[in-house]
Amino acid sequence: MQDRKYAVVSCGDFETQYVAHLLRVRGLSQSTRKVHRLVVHKLLTTAFPSGRIIWSDFHFQRVVRFVTCEFRRLHNRETQRTWLMVLRSVLRYLPQEGQIAAGWDAALPPIANRVLSKG
Repeated sequence: MQDRKYAVVSCGDFETQYVAHLLRVRGLSQSTRKVHRLVVHKLLTTAFPSGRIIWSDFHFQRVVRFVTCEFRRLHNRETQRTWLMVLRSVLRYLPQEGQIAAGWDAALPPIANRVLSKG
């Protein structure tokens, strides 16, 4: 049996597997699963331009670069919150599948709420 950590899988195959998990385990709606798929697709195709995932080459720094780059483009705080929620979700799923170490999800920064000052 091949070690899952060194197995090569296509981005599309992983996205399909992850979205099926979201329905089966979490019962997420089709529209929510669509958002998850979009963000995960963007992350994976940025990290693996060839479309072939090699998990041993996936490092947290790639996630940091992805978030930094995307947040320059995505100025809406609610969109940023949604993207971080999706990233945390997939970064919790990957350790369950034996692909990365646990804890990456907790290392992502929160998006602060803007509070209007009174006075």
